[in-house]
Amino acid sequence: MFALYAPDRTYLQRVKSSIPSDAVRIATGWWPDFARAAGAADCSIIAVGRLAPGAVVSRLRMLKRRLPAHPVVLVTSSDPDNARLLVALPVEQVVWTSEIEQTLPLAVERALTGGLLQRLAGALEAAGQLPVRVRRALALACRSNPPIRTVSALATAIGCDRRTLWLDWRSTFAVPPFRLEDFLDWILLFHAVGRKVRGRSWAAVAAESNVHRQTLASLAARLMGRRLSELAAGGRADVGRRFEREVVRPLLGNRGLDVPRPS
Repeated sequence: MFALYAPDRTYLQRVKSSIPSDAVRIATGWWPDFARAAGAADCSIIAVGRLAPGAVVSRLRMLKRRLPAHPVVLVTSSDPDNARLLVALPVEQVVWTSEIEQTLPLAVERALTGGLLQRLAGALEAAGQLPVRVRRALALACRSNPPIRTVSALATAIGCDRRTLWLDWRSTFAVPPFRLEDFLDWILLFHAVGRKVRGRSWAAVAAESNVHRQTLASLAARLMGRRLSELAAGGRADVGRRFEREVVRPLLGNRGLDVPRPS
């Protein structure tokens, strides 16, 4: 579900026509209503042509302080004044008003995917049952874009060698539920499916993550038991449910992590 703030009805209609109509539960030009709705939404979209420092900008900063992991897509005009304000704005994706129809669907999927991985990173950092190095490594893997592809690269990124990280991982479980390599593969697949929108090829998606299309095809077959064409049909939510069941819950316990609903 999306919370949409669009005081200009021109942008309101264009945004609504670019995402599934049944996914927009709140479409309003009244900020207090929108801010309340954002807390229950998977993602928020703010569509304003001009950014005013004392109005939308300050309200947006307050919203992100209250909901730091909540993904926000900002739709605004491409002009010098807006560009200066965007530098310090805490939003996950920016879409120009001249490109709503072409770029908004992909921006929304990227924001949703990133939002879930940010929440997972925070939950892993707070998971006291995991060794500190394992927590740091897994959280970094969630936040990295493009995704980190090898355990050696992940270990280097947190300042240790591969064997040290592997020993910490093995000490966490009597029988590890999956390999560290598998965790990185799941993150890559989740990133990829969040970038596969209508009209965009799997080859383009793979290139964005610095891998080959066949790598994604192999991961889809091994982790999901599906071809890429079948994976596209289920989308991010389908992969997210399996990811939560097979990866998140073994790490975090029964509380798991809420996966965004289909949109």
